[in-house]
Amino acid sequence: MNDYFLYADDLKKKYKCYGHFYDLKFSSKNMVNCRSVLEIIDSSIPDNDINNLSFRIPDTIFIMMNPGSSYPLEEPIKDIKEMSIDFKKKKNLVLTRPDNTQYQLMRIGVEMGWSHLRVLNLSDLRNAKSKLFLEKVKALSNLNNGNIHSIFSELRVHECKNMLQSTSQIIVIGWGQDKRLLPLVKDCFKRFKNEKIVSVESKINNMLTLHPSPMLQEKKEEWLNCIIKQLKK
Repeated sequence: MNDYFLYADDLKKKYKCYGHFYDLKFSSKNMVNCRSVLEIIDSSIPDNDINNLSFRIPDTIFIMMNPGSSYPLEEPIKDIKEMSIDFKKKKNLVLTRPDNTQYQLMRIGVEMGWSHLRVLNLSDLRNAKSKLFLEKVKALSNLNNGNIHSIFSELRVHECKNMLQSTSQIIVIGWGQDKRLLPLVKDCFKRFKNEKIVSVESKINNMLTLHPSPMLQEKKEEWLNCIIKQLKK
């Protein structure tokens, strides 16, 4: 076990997670569950008006594949978005159960002394199984404006610009190595300006990355060491 790899119980004392959950409606028979952002904040930050985190500039940004197995610990405010809905609105945030990937991001936050981490994803679609998630992305790509589930789509450019701001101007990316992600990845790279991009690059394709939380503990620690080494340069 290396010095950076803090246990989940310790990380949950240090940070709280708040997510914005919503349903995206393509038609009366095509509704998908989504999460647009996850705000990981130091537990010492007052939570009397947690929705204001939508307007706060975080220390850094992390971009992952999709929300995975993270889920709300309280009933989300019912939020149904259709194609005409403005995504720039203040987001209703609820306390959220973190997953193993988010614990990896917290470990980085602790080491770097960051109190507010913002997590965005290539897609807002909530699905813990990568195979099913990618099948849904492909199916939606055949619909008119079917890529609106991604904050990096042309339909959400203003929201994306606001959410990508950070005090460190650092973006850590870790969306994995599946080539089927490349259309989403290309849209994402279009939104980057002068930020420092940090990742563990994949040998499969230079636009893909290693995932923060692989199955093997040894690989988890290797990813963590590599990212922190880059951040401390």
